[in-house]
Amino acid sequence: MDAENNTLTVIEAYTGDVGQGVARIDGDLMTVLGLSKGDIIEIKGRRTTAAKCLPSLTQQQLEAEQIHLALAREKLHKTEITKKTNPETKFDWTKRYDNVHEMTPIPTGKTIRIDGLIRNNAGIAIGNAVQIRKISSPLAEKITVVPLESIPPIDERYLADALDTMPVTKGDNIMIPYFGGRLTFQVIDIVPSVVSTVTRETVFSITSQGPTLRTAGDFKYYSDGKKITLVLEDAVRKETREDYLILKMHLHHGGFGTIGEFQTRLEKNTTIQKLVLRYKDLAQEIVETANKKLSESRVNSADLVNDVKFEILEKWRIVSNS
Repeated sequence: MDAENNTLTVIEAYTGDVGQGVARIDGDLMTVLGLSKGDIIEIKGRRTTAAKCLPSLTQQQLEAEQIHLALAREKLHKTEITKKTNPETKFDWTKRYDNVHEMTPIPTGKTIRIDGLIRNNAGIAIGNAVQIRKISSPLAEKITVVPLESIPPIDERYLADALDTMPVTKGDNIMIPYFGGRLTFQVIDIVPSVVSTVTRETVFSITSQGPTLRTAGDFKYYSDGKKITLVLEDAVRKETREDYLILKMHLHHGGFGTIGEFQTRLEKNTTIQKLVLRYKDLAQEIVETANKKLSESRVNSADLVNDVKFEILEKWRIVSNS
C-alpha cells in the first residue's frame, strides 16, 4: 500500500458495529488499497491493533440501520414506561434520549469507522489519522487474558464464543458482553502470533487478577506488600523534526515508591507498541530478579527501589544507544 493512500481519518463507528471488532472503509477505497471484505488490517496510531475490514454501508443499508435503531429505542422507551409507578407520567423523548448516537450520512474522503475500544487500543481519538495495511492473522490456538476488574465465575469457553471470528492483538483490551453489561480483560499472551483470529476452538485462559492498582497523587502502584511492583506509562512527544518516546516508571515496595523517566528518539516507521513492550520486558526482568533476592535477605525498601530504578534506566540507555 502507498503511504499516502493508506493514511485515513478516524470517525465514529456505526451503532451496530460497536463491539464487533470491525473497521469500515469506503468500498471504492478498499479496491484502491487492494482490500477485500473480511481481510484483517493493522491499524497504527500511537499503538498498533487489528480489526476486520468491511465496506462502509450503502445508503440503503444505512437507512435500514436507522430503522433498526429507532425500533430498538422505541422498545426501550416502552420498557421504561412499564417500570414507572405513575402511568400518566409524561416523557420528553427528545430531551431524555438526546445522547443516543444518531446515524449521519457517510462522509466523503478517506475515513475509517472504528469503535471506542479499537480507538483506545490504537491510542487515538476521533479525528486522528491512522495508517492501515493488510496483515495475515492465523487462527488463535490459545489466548491468555487477565481481568481488569472483579469478575464473577465464568466459563472460559464463553470468551471464545463471544469473540468468534474477531482478530485480537497482544496487549489489547477486550470486552465481553455479560448479562446486560460487559467484562473487560487485557490480552497478555497469544499463540501462535501476536495478532490472531479467535475461533470457537480457541482455548482461553483467565489468569488471576493480581494486586490492585492504586494511586497516590501522580504516583501509581500495585498493593503487593511482598514484592517490588512496576507500573509503566508511555507517551509520545512530537517536535518539529523528531518524535520522542517518553517512558515513566513507578516502582513500589514496603511503603516506599520512586519514579523514573526516560526518553528515546523514535526512528521512522517505529512500531511504538512493540518498542514499549521491549522496554517493559527489560524492566520487568530486572524487577523479577530483585524480587527473587528479596526472599533471600532483608533489605531497606527505599534503597531497593532506587537501586532497581537506576539499573532499569541504565539498561534502557544501553538498548537505546545500541
